Amino acid sequence: MLLRDRVDSFKKLSKILANSTHDKSIYSTLEKVEKNNSWFVREHVQFSFQAISFMLSDDKLEQWIYNYQLKTSVKKIGVIIPSNI
Repeated sequence: MLLRDRVDSFKKLSKILANSTHDKSIYSTLEKVEKNNSWFVREHVQFSFQAISFMLSDDKLEQWIYNYQLKTSVKKIGVIIPSNI
């Protein structure tokens, strides 16, 4: 995955999190989370989503990532896992 693709993926995540208050599927998931663990209050989780979305905004991502001189090399990796997992 190229650096540009990674940045674009985080931008998409930012938009998803920013619109999470209007998304019914996320809302139902938040209800389940709150029901299973009372420490995760729906309003606080939504606030966290908004804060993360703000941190991943387009200008902040661009400013942060392009301060680094990153090499763009393509690597192939293999994952060996046991079959019982």
